[in-house]
Amino acid sequence: SAMTAAAVLHPEKGEKVLDLCAAPGGKSTQLAAYLQGTGLLVCNEPVPAPRTNATRSKCSNQPLPIVVDRYSRIAI
Repeated sequence: SAMTAAAVLHPEKGEKVLDLCAAPGGKSTQLAAYLQGTGLLVCNEPVPAPRTNATRSKCSNQPLPIVVDRYSRIAI
C-alpha cells in the first residue's frame, strides 16, 4: 500500500521530499506527518484533475509548505 512507501522512506524533519505519483493524497499526508511541519513536500500527479484536486484538498491543512501540481515533464 502507499502508506508502506512513506514508512520505508521515513523522511526526517527539515528534509525536502518529492512524491511523483501523489494522488489521491494518502501517501503525501503520511509523508507530511513524518516531516512534522518542517521541510518541503512537492507532490506530482501525472493524471489531470480530479486526481490532482484530490491530493491538493487532502494536503491543504498540513503545517508545512506543500506544492501540489501536475508536471508534464520531469528531468532527473
